[in-house]
Amino acid sequence: MKSSDLSLFDAFPPVTDNIGFVQGNIDEIIALCDGWLIPQRRPPAERFCSRIEDAIERMFPTNLDRLLFVQCKSGWTALFHDLHETTDSKIGYITSRLKRRGLLATYIEDH
Repeated sequence: MKSSDLSLFDAFPPVTDNIGFVQGNIDEIIALCDGWLIPQRRPPAERFCSRIEDAIERMFPTNLDRLLFVQCKSGWTALFHDLHETTDSKIGYITSRLKRRGLLATYIEDH
């Protein structure tokens, strides 16, 4: 992969350092997460349409423990998290509750 292909990753750390994916419809995933996160005094999901770059920019400033769900054309939903930690626990929770496949993609800059 050429470095020019990685501009999305390079432009938005830490949000794009770890991207989770869950096989499933975004509405089903958000409904599950709202039921899990609202009792923790977190606001319900806000829905909006935008370019991916604009959506990720809404995650800044970081470290507020916010999530961004993006519906992919392939039947998968991407999950971005604004913390430096990985999103593996959230992906694990969602996939186990919905009985769906999931994966975590981690970007590590090549030095």
